[in-house]
Amino acid sequence: MTPEVFRTSFLRRCRLPLPLGPRRCPGRGCRHDLDLLGDHLVSCTRAGGVQRRAKPLERAWQRVFREAGGRVVPQAFLRDLSLGVRATDRRRVDLVAYGLPLMGGTICGDATMTSAVHGDGTPWARAADVDGVALARGRRAHQRTYRVIVESDRARLMVLGCEAGGRWDSEALDALSSLAAHKAREAPELLRRSATVAWGRRWLSLLSVAAQTAVAETLQSPGSPHLSELDGAEPPLGDLLALGCEQPAPDASAPPSRLPR
Repeated sequence: MTPEVFRTSFLRRCRLPLPLGPRRCPGRGCRHDLDLLGDHLVSCTRAGGVQRRAKPLERAWQRVFREAGGRVVPQAFLRDLSLGVRATDRRRVDLVAYGLPLMGGTICGDATMTSAVHGDGTPWARAADVDGVALARGRRAHQRTYRVIVESDRARLMVLGCEAGGRWDSEALDALSSLAAHKAREAPELLRRSATVAWGRRWLSLLSVAAQTAVAETLQSPGSPHLSELDGAEPPLGDLLALGCEQPAPDASAPPSRLPR
């Protein structure tokens, strides 16, 4: 993260006033007064930030599935998946991944980021008292949209959700655990537990940085159509294990396939 993006993310996480910016929402037909904490821009669907921030998160998940060994088709139409939908159907999923047997076959993944607050900063119903209410709302919406996948025995819908504040959906974390365990099978048996932890940490960090960078950039430049989309080569396992030696060891009592939450 650049220093400016990190500062914005830090201020928002601490619920402190953000740097000075536009006074009113740039959304067409909105023009709502912007608050100092960024709640309106994070939630407003008219400003475009909700739509723009999905792309970096989508690209990050595609990268994770590729590094795990899957064959990834980005932005696949449902009509091309032999699910029995009409040829005129315009629905798409962010990624379709093949070749990952631990995940139960063909995976249709759709990344989403939800907000636990309304545009005026007030929480959604029960969100102030129950963890993950916004994630559950997003999950239900995706299941309605992609009901044909949910009811199919040929593919599995995976909602790869997170909240704008940083909370991750349990299904997304479970996916990372399974992908890390699958990837670690490439390593010698003696190193597989360490490799599972190393790959899981890498991918969780990659996704977290992509998500928070997207949120911060929509707050810094609400009218800009361009957000950072990080990419690069897969690192050697030795480099990941070397980084792991510099970090606290994982809880020895935790199952080896689980990631720290």
